[in-house]
Amino acid sequence: MSAQINGNGNRMKTVDHQKFLSSISNETRASLFKRTDWHGVTHLAVHWVLIILFGLAIYFALPGWQLLLVPQGILIVFLLHYYMNPSIKLRLKQVGLMPWQLR
Repeated sequence: MSAQINGNGNRMKTVDHQKFLSSISNETRASLFKRTDWHGVTHLAVHWVLIILFGLAIYFALPGWQLLLVPQGILIVFLLHYYMNPSIKLRLKQVGLMPWQLR
């Protein structure tokens, strides 16, 4: 086990994940491992809102619209990456949110 040195020059102990998990209470552990779709759905909604807002600003040629082309492209590429990820694609099919489900 290697010791790390913090900013004060003191040595810090390293703890492996098994010791850490055994040291926390069952309620805390359950809350850490609880699965929820809320964060993903919120992230996806914010992503779509940004794409739409940037698209409208580009469409109406608002001042500085040329600068929005790069972030708009990045948003679209990462959205497509999100939909093409196999594990996410499976989860979206399970909850019925995949727009082009193969039957």
